[in-house]
Amino acid sequence: MSQDPVYKVAIVGLSFGAEFIPIYQRHHSREDGGQGDQPPNFLGQFVGSLDEVAIYDKNLSGSYVSAHFAAASEPVGDPFLSLPRDAIFGLLEPEPTIQNRSFLVRNSGKTQTLTITAVTVSGADADHFTALSNPSTLAPGESAPVEVRFNFKGQSGGFVANIDFASNAEDRPIRTLTLSARIEPPSGVTSYYRLDEAEGEVATDSGGLARNGTYVGDLTLVQETVAADSSVAFNGGYVEIDGRDFQTFGEEYSISLWVNASGDALGTLFSKGDGGAESIRASTSGALIWFFGGLDEGENQKIATDAVLTNGQSHHIVLVQTGGEAIIYVDGNEVGRAESPAPESSSADFLIGALDNGGDIGVGFNGRLDDLQGFEKALSAEDVGKIMASPGEIYTGDTPAPASYAELVMADGAVAYWRFEEAEGAATATDSTGGGTDGTYNGVTLGQLGRSADLGTAAQWSEPGEPGSSNIDFGEPGAGAIAQLTNIDAPQDDNFDEEKEASLEFWMKTSQVSGNGDNWRSPVVFGRESPGDGDIQWGWVTNAGEIGFAVNDAGGGVYRGPVINDDRWHHVVQTFDFGSGEFATYVDGAAVVMETTGANRAQDADALIQYMGWNHHVDGGAGDASPHLLGQYVGLLDEAAI
Repeated sequence: MSQDPVYKVAIVGLSFGAEFIPIYQRHHSREDGGQGDQPPNFLGQFVGSLDEVAIYDKNLSGSYVSAHFAAASEPVGDPFLSLPRDAIFGLLEPEPTIQNRSFLVRNSGKTQTLTITAVTVSGADADHFTALSNPSTLAPGESAPVEVRFNFKGQSGGFVANIDFASNAEDRPIRTLTLSARIEPPSGVTSYYRLDEAEGEVATDSGGLARNGTYVGDLTLVQETVAADSSVAFNGGYVEIDGRDFQTFGEEYSISLWVNASGDALGTLFSKGDGGAESIRASTSGALIWFFGGLDEGENQKIATDAVLTNGQSHHIVLVQTGGEAIIYVDGNEVGRAESPAPESSSADFLIGALDNGGDIGVGFNGRLDDLQGFEKALSAEDVGKIMASPGEIYTGDTPAPASYAELVMADGAVAYWRFEEAEGAATATDSTGGGTDGTYNGVTLGQLGRSADLGTAAQWSEPGEPGSSNIDFGEPGAGAIAQLTNIDAPQDDNFDEEKEASLEFWMKTSQVSGNGDNWRSPVVFGRESPGDGDIQWGWVTNAGEIGFAVNDAGGGVYRGPVINDDRWHHVVQTFDFGSGEFATYVDGAAVVMETTGANRAQDADALIQYMGWNHHVDGGAGDASPHLLGQYVGLLDEAAI
């Protein structure tokens, strides 16, 4: 059979379309006439309605697709805020720690301006998500991006929150979008259903991949706890999870579930596959029967335990499939083990509380279920004990408790670290490493609101009355760890270190524009201008408000990153390998500049840095003092580390 061409097609349904009816016409043009087998090719004929079909010569982004759907998918008032159902960050790597996503919102009204009055993030994991930007008004038919930041803060597992938009739309003044992200924990957890929803039909997956389920049939939410918080009472109903999403049943897997049985008949705790090819059931006697691996010579492969459940009591059950053995744990104790073939991956729906027998849903569980976690690994007996000891918490293996920001900086080997936690009026900027690179505050206001409670207070550099009137003075050029930021190779020294590397990390919030395109006249976090070309500027704020780095005035070693003078907090890290010339700037956890400079990488002897927040000029500006006011940083700084 010949290969058909592949197209990327976007389809958006509108009010009017064309209906396709059954006709005896083959979808594929086949020279062999379908090898004489024409009737099956009738199935290649689409039957239904289509509308608004478009072909693109590029991959559409999620924002485009969301905007197209929002523009056409639902009847709206005027004005009306249309937005995607959810914003899924998906499975993320643990680096960088902070990641951003954008999505489009739209005023689907035809005549009235939409005014967004408030944007709030709520939910159990709300502190991990921040709405960075959002439009205040949208004209009729106008779309605009909303940017959301996710910070996993050293934790792992799934993160779910809601972002609520309040507007002047009369039909639905509050619209909610679900945010989700996931950092793969060492424990291998893939899905986590707390079963503690207060209302609605959605069983939320708190594992971070938004593999949400649907409550179906006779269920009662917000019942007495079994593991933690509330549970769900199953009275013939069940939770259905699309099997294309729930793929836990691989060569190795584990399922953890809390159970409180109250029925007198056989009941299914969960199942996957027609006829419960993979399922566990509780019998009238309190025994558990785990069916796995399908049939072997016509017989079900299974483990049947003794009576291990007591009606009206809460029990913790864990099933472990190692790829060669199946093991059952109840309340931390192994109660059954048998040889088992590795199960095949299946796209069949996963059901909690019922069995799918050829489309006939039944054998339902009678009682309360709580806190189901699925793992793509075989849990150890030690893992099982830890899960049982922490009901209601997603299991993250042996991951240590997340360190504070300051602890992370110190653990990563900072040689100087200024936290700006001193009380207002303090004279000394203390080096928190104990290395002694302390400075003196000049015209700097302490006690300012920092980026977060974990970061504490910040310091404000003010508009200068004269060059350098707001700074931290370290007493002499190249004092202490400040010398790490330069590499001197003046003729009288000749001691350039080919092995030297340096990194500067800080948080900044500024709206400053330098007003001058020369790096040697612009504000910096650390830098010094010598009479010659052997200079270096770290945390340089360009005349366009970008974050930059410069080494050597005349040699072209000038690198500009994104605009950061938006009066928002930004995390900045700059790294430089003096020997190889490799340089990088990271902003808010993402690499924005990665270059290798061909410029002279050495500094003149009189380019040793003495001040933080002032691009000090050794010669006083060669009689040109006014532009050098621009060398003064103006804004907030916090948590600066070398």
